[in-house]
Amino acid sequence: MNSKGLSKYGLINWLSFDLDKFEHFREQLPKKCGVYVFRYYCSFRRLRGKSDILYIGSSIGEMGLRVRFRSYAKPGVTQETSKRINRLLKRYPKTQIAFVTKGKKDWRKFESSLLEIYASDHDELPPWNRKG
Repeated sequence: MNSKGLSKYGLINWLSFDLDKFEHFREQLPKKCGVYVFRYYCSFRRLRGKSDILYIGSSIGEMGLRVRFRSYAKPGVTQETSKRINRLLKRYPKTQIAFVTKGKKDWRKFESSLLEIYASDHDELPPWNRKG
């Protein structure tokens, strides 16, 4: 699985995720919940094959995508995942993001199915989906 194959799921518009310009970028983000994917500008080796996908995630409940991405840009003291993603975004500044907010009701299930497809294709999860 790579980002080109995600177009069939509605993940087609890729935006640069620039932490330094997040406040301007934030206005382009929906307040709705959905599934999102981080990708890098080039493919990299996986256990099996190559991919440019770094992370697959979702926002659910009261937390729309705008709030979720803000937590990556400015993580709170107790937000360990957000702090980890923030450090990685600083290290890899050419990261892009795409998201989908229409057509699905159960965003966690959709996220899980994308992770299962990725794991099936590469025998591992996307690198940023692993803790540590």
